[in-house]
Amino acid sequence: MDTLSPPAPDDRAGSSYKWLPLFLILPFLALYWLCPFLSRQTIGNDYPIYSIGAQMDFLFSLRHGTFPLFMPLPGDGFCASGFLTLGQLFHPITWIAGFLPGYWTGHALELNTLLRLLSLGLTHYVLYRFLLRLRLGVLFALLLSFMTVYNLRMLDSLRYG
Repeated sequence: MDTLSPPAPDDRAGSSYKWLPLFLILPFLALYWLCPFLSRQTIGNDYPIYSIGAQMDFLFSLRHGTFPLFMPLPGDGFCASGFLTLGQLFHPITWIAGFLPGYWTGHALELNTLLRLLSLGLTHYVLYRFLLRLRLGVLFALLLSFMTVYNLRMLDSLRYG
């Protein structure tokens, strides 16, 4: 028996993705006050003002063949580096949201929140499956992955992608 070979994967939860829908619904249950299209609450007061506006300006300018060098906002403006940080140039949610119907007709905030909550559920599922592969118990893996994904610092990072 080779002691350096990796352990066999633990398949207690099944090799299929049958639990994935439950994990994708869980963020909407845990953070019910943020449900897009149902609630007017947002992740934070600066989320709709800075992040979504910068994202829309960024996508609009790229769609029309320009690149923003300065973004005027109430009070101060942002240079290109600040704009790219808020506009999330390399984040896939930015590009996915821009292609969804309704983004350009007033639902950018709801679509971004929807995608970010779905990404929380997907992250929770991937972490849970990883912990099962480490041979943790199902309940312990679920609890540890829930506490990791839904802690306040992670939710604060959700605002900026």
